[in-house]
Amino acid sequence: MAIAALPAYLGTDFSSASPGMRFGMYLKLWGTDQHSGERLWTTHDLNYRAAGPNKHVRQFKDENKSNALREACRLSPQDRALMRALLDRQTALAEALQPSGQLLRVDAEAIAPFTTGLGNEHPLENGFAFLSPYGLPYLPSSGVKGVLRQAARELASGDWGDAAGWDQAERFMLPSGNARIPLSMLDVLFGKQSDDGDTEHVRGALQFWDVIPQVKGASLAVEVMTAHQSHYLQHDGTPHESGQPNPINFLTVPPGSAFHFHVQCDGPFLQRVAPELAADSAWQALLSAALEHAFDWLGFGAKTAVGYGAMRRDHSAEQARLAAQRAAAEQRKQAAAERQRQEDAAVRAADAQAAFDALPESDKALQQFAQAIAAFGAVESLTKAQYPELARHVNMLADQAQAWPEQSERQRAAEAIEQALNRFGWSAPGLKAEKRRKQETRRRELINLVIHGPERDSSGTKQ
Repeated sequence: MAIAALPAYLGTDFSSASPGMRFGMYLKLWGTDQHSGERLWTTHDLNYRAAGPNKHVRQFKDENKSNALREACRLSPQDRALMRALLDRQTALAEALQPSGQLLRVDAEAIAPFTTGLGNEHPLENGFAFLSPYGLPYLPSSGVKGVLRQAARELASGDWGDAAGWDQAERFMLPSGNARIPLSMLDVLFGKQSDDGDTEHVRGALQFWDVIPQVKGASLAVEVMTAHQSHYLQHDGTPHESGQPNPINFLTVPPGSAFHFHVQCDGPFLQRVAPELAADSAWQALLSAALEHAFDWLGFGAKTAVGYGAMRRDHSAEQARLAAQRAAAEQRKQAAAERQRQEDAAVRAADAQAAFDALPESDKALQQFAQAIAAFGAVESLTKAQYPELARHVNMLADQAQAWPEQSERQRAAEAIEQALNRFGWSAPGLKAEKRRKQETRRRELINLVIHGPERDSSGTKQ
């Protein structure tokens, strides 16, 4: 049974580890002897099985490479969630930059297996690039920049037909002390590195982000390349195709996976050095053409010469993303409008409350009574259950008004009470005639009491 080269106290279950850790530190590759349990430190196990016509037990070398890689390239739900979260973080940063025209985003789909980092050290001779500390596959920003620089260089040469706006003329000048450094489009956007000993090094206006592939399916893929000329490469002799095959496994991101490219531009630097490339975001059109050329002819990552890393622009994904951005922008706009409406309503309410607090006590009481009457709505009569609420407001206003010193204020209160009773009735509904007459008499006496007060004569003079 294959084991990982780890201390025993770490156990053997690494299912929760990232693919990068399972491919590197925790790879269950090293063989054991089935009989003795001895660790062989080879990539095969020694197993013993009955075989042959006589069913004699024989020793077999069972390779662990394929099984180890299949286990390493599995993606757990946590890996996929983290993969998506990393892209969401890039998207959030991109959305903050896009309105200013400082960022270009292009969505692509792999149409062939993608691999990178094969030169990294690994027991299987072929490594793979995992993003630390997340342990997920990625295309480094340096690889993106290198491919796009080559694509721009090929377009600028004119050897590929339409140059899409690229050229090699050194028509931009960057002041450097008393000198001026001539720069081409490629130098301005990608940077210029002069010969050793020279000081004319210029950083480019563009910054390239790492690409986090959104892997299709629940696993990376295992590819095989088979060398037939190891006898020539490792020993003496002449090359020919009849050598002993040597299958070599390596990891890839499967076709159909999504790649999202982000290119950020230093706008002030570009405006200062090459204003024509900054105007109307001309640099974005140039980079889009370079990306299209790279998709069609160059590819990304390793082994592009034999078809790996080929991609195509995913216009449907870009349209869906733009539609989602527009919907999110509309939601933000509506939310902002709602917040503004609530803030305005709060200001109006505060102003109204301040104006109410500044009123005389009589005006406050009359306003509150009017609001209470308005709460009954447009009905012409009240139910037996509603009428006590009217009586409560009438009695409350009457009690308050009797203490007001001004005759005109008491008169207003009496008129408000009389109007309310004329509208809804001087007595509760459903009473017999005698009780209705008694209630109406008491309420008319109450109105007279409001007007004249308990300690005033009929002329309103306080006794």
